[in-house]
Amino acid sequence: MTLRMKHRILTTALASLLLIGTASPAMAKGPQASLKTKNTATIVAGDAAWVAINWQGKSGELTNFKVVAEAPAGVEVTYPDNTPGFTGLMNGHVLSDKEMDFTALNVSVPYSRTSKFKMKLLVSYTVDGTDVADSFDVTVPVATYTANQDLAQMTDSASSIPGSESTWVEVDFTGLAPTVDAFDLVVSDSAGLNVSYPEPKSSTSLRHDAVLEDNETDFAAFRVDTAGVTPGIYTLGLTVTYTKAGVTKTRTGTVTFNVTE
Repeated sequence: MTLRMKHRILTTALASLLLIGTASPAMAKGPQASLKTKNTATIVAGDAAWVAINWQGKSGELTNFKVVAEAPAGVEVTYPDNTPGFTGLMNGHVLSDKEMDFTALNVSVPYSRTSKFKMKLLVSYTVDGTDVADSFDVTVPVATYTANQDLAQMTDSASSIPGSESTWVEVDFTGLAPTVDAFDLVVSDSAGLNVSYPEPKSSTSLRHDAVLEDNETDFAAFRVDTAGVTPGIYTLGLTVTYTKAGVTKTRTGTVTFNVTE
């Protein structure tokens, strides 16, 4: 199972998640799957996270165990790379009598979703050659991001730059909000330095892409030409624009460096 950078399965020890859920039994008797997760881990609005759904086998062996999720409009559900279109059990696709196992779903919650919601889990498996279908509901709690800062500038002092050279300067930024998009950086200078960007642009973005997720660090680079510049300490102004939940925002900062002889 993969996801950009630090995205992780939001789950505690399996035993602590064994909460009895609500199910619609597919069979009155015989082997069945029992949902043991009533509420998943909490997801921050605007973020995406892996959640674990716990199951227990009952009265026999279930094979070809698969789960497909239906979520409200705006909520996106994806599956592990090795099971495209569905999710299977952690230890394979077999659930034996009284065996505990879990399935994983990646759930992306939009900023506009500020309250908990239910997901319908469509479960299918095989019992003694017979295909069985069942459905269960699970609740996904949602928290709202309330921090004042959406991102942080991590580099405020660059390395020394030799005089009469053209050098790339890299400034690190770390995401604090679940996601910011359309990251763009413009450098201002009042000391006569020649600043340029990756051609043919009039600004620069992050190295990986223009998206910065929570706890993700990436850098923006621009070139400084020190030809004819007097050695000393110089400070450049930085203006960052980005969007969060469709709203454009701006933050400013500076970066300082030493031009040597």
